[in-house]
Formats: sequence, C-alpha cells, structure tokens
Amino acid sequence: MEYAVISTGIIEKIISTNDKPSKNWKPINFISFDGYPGMPEVFIDWKTGKIRPEEELIADGLLEDNRGKYWQKSTKMPYEITDIGQPVPEGFTDKEPPESLFAFWDEKADGWDVDHAAEEEARLQGIRERRRYEFQTFDKYKTILWDDLDSKQKSEYEKWRQMWLDAPETGKEPERPMWFKEF
Repeated sequence: MEYAVISTGIIEKIISTNDKPSKNWKPINFISFDGYPGMPEVFIDWKTGKIRPEEELIADGLLEDNRGKYWQKSTKMPYEITDIGQPVPEGFTDKEPPESLFAFWDEKADGWDVDHAAEEEARLQGIRERRRYEFQTFDKYKTILWDDLDSKQKSEYEKWRQMWLDAPETGKEPERPMWFKEF
C-alpha cells in the first residue's frame, strides 16, 4: 500500500511498501500533514507527482459518479449520494417512486408499480370514514335541531345526506349546508 502526504496537489512525501508502481496512474491513500488518514482514495501520476482529476478517472472508468438521489426498493426511503466514487447501496434504485402509498418495487419489471385496487379501496374507505363522522356529528344535534329546522333546511339536509350516501360511487364529498357549518 502506498501513502502520500500532499500539499496543494503535489506529493511531498511517499511512504511505500512496494519498490516500484506497476503503472503510471496508481491508487494511493492520503495521509494528512499530521499523519492521520484523510480521504480514502486518490490517483496520482507517479512521474509528475500530481493528482489525477476526478473527471479523467470517471471518463476512464476508474471511478464511478453515482452522485444523486436514490430510493430504497423496500421502503421508498430516499438516500442521497454526494461523493464521487461512493457506490450505490444494494436494494436502491435511481428511479423515483410514484406518490402512491401503494407503490411497490416490481423485480420482474425492474420498476415501480402501484396496486390500484388497494389504492381505490383506501380512497373509498376514507370517504366512508368522513361520511360516518359527518353523520355522527349531525346525529348528536339532530334531536335538538330537527324540530327547529324549516322545510327548506330539512330538504337541504336530506339532499346533503343522500349526496354522502352516494359519495363512494361519485367520488364527490358534499359540503355541509350553511346553517350546519357551525357544528
């Protein structure tokens, strides 16, 4: 293993366990001025003592540029790679998942898929839950209010209630009548 102490991109001192490098460009590890390891790996030109630019390393296939956003296939959790040469962890993809809670990674298709049936059932269940809440809210006050409502308000209530009963099929959630919004 070779180590180098580097100042302003030029090698000042090389500590080597090898007699001669096998090729012109050779991977080495940094040692900082105080002797502690720094960056994990750089490439230097043994003839000039200069660090080889990352762009050349990427172009020659010696270093991977995986910088960017990735998502875990099992959880859809995002993960960002910010350093050149950092590998993409296993089980991650650069394909952004859809917004659906019911998205999952399909290994056969090598992409995200959505369970549309489960998504639709969850949407309908949400409508049913909100309908139940609305009906319970009115039912609490019905015995107090019903006798005080005029025929127009009772008709509005009946329409509102029927719209809620139809809401899972229509997908439209009705607003409360104006006189009932304060409850």
